[in-house]
Amino acid sequence: MKQVTITKKCTIFIIFFSTIISAIADSDKIFNNSNNHYYQRIDQIISWHDSKKYCENFGGYLSTITSKEENDFIFYQLISDSNSKTTYCWLGGTDEKKEGKWEWITGEEWRFTNWKNGEPNNLGNEDFLHSYITSNAWNDIPKECEGIFICEWDSDNISDKFLITSPKNNSIVVDSVIIVSGMSKSEAIIELVVNNTFSKTCTASTTGLFSLSDIKLNEGQNLLQIRLSNSDVNSYSMIVMLDPIPNPPENINKSTDDTSITISWNQNQESDIHGYNIYRDNKKLNTNTILSNSFTDYWLINGKEYTYIVTAVDSYGSESLKTSKIKAMPIATYKWNTQ
Repeated sequence: MKQVTITKKCTIFIIFFSTIISAIADSDKIFNNSNNHYYQRIDQIISWHDSKKYCENFGGYLSTITSKEENDFIFYQLISDSNSKTTYCWLGGTDEKKEGKWEWITGEEWRFTNWKNGEPNNLGNEDFLHSYITSNAWNDIPKECEGIFICEWDSDNISDKFLITSPKNNSIVVDSVIIVSGMSKSEAIIELVVNNTFSKTCTASTTGLFSLSDIKLNEGQNLLQIRLSNSDVNSYSMIVMLDPIPNPPENINKSTDDTSITISWNQNQESDIHGYNIYRDNKKLNTNTILSNSFTDYWLINGKEYTYIVTAVDSYGSESLKTSKIKAMPIATYKWNTQ
């Protein structure tokens, strides 16, 4: 069995799933004949505010529900069909501006509701609306929670904007070859330009999802630009920093004394090394990064064997792989005169 942790009211519950589960994927974009609107379930698990921004990036909005018919359409056609590990699906309702005064983000009249019994209760400053995935009912939860969400469009005119979902803008990655994924118009031909040099092209799916693999980055700052094929207009730009993890320190040595052990190593040669961490019996000893290339561990028990590991840390906080273990035993260098 595979153990998965989810949140409910932002408290922790443990649910067990089989190790073989269905793949999680965004839904198709579907049409509602009753109001001529389009909807899509997005299975990224993010905050309410990020969900709202995501939908707006594509010319839509976080879904609003103004009738039982629309609520049932969204729940039974989209929400209940999800096999996400979260229990939450964000909707576009909030009382963030004034507690108890619920509003739709579109300004539509707040007349239909589908609250679970006892909700909303504002337990822990809960200002954001979600529907349960497993039951057709609403609840209020705080901004710290995360869930999947429903985007809604008044027509089929999805925005020409692009959104890169991975990696994040201004993120730091350690691998020089990455996958760039995101969303655009349905079946759009996408070009990726890295550091002002064409890198790769692909065709988005019918739901607008795209993925470009084997994208090579340079060490340091990289400019990624997504655009429509044969267009000079860059629709989306972002910065990704490549910071390879440091090499582990080399030439680890030990020296022992009465109730103490000193571990030393060669200084790393990378220019961005900030310092080092040292672990005794898999427990980190230093609170602050060690700036020198040695560390003395005091107040040990003579005759007891201890195991040490050292890592290097760069200026971005990336930690190297651990060195091989080195074992040492403090031994008294002279006998105490008890007479």
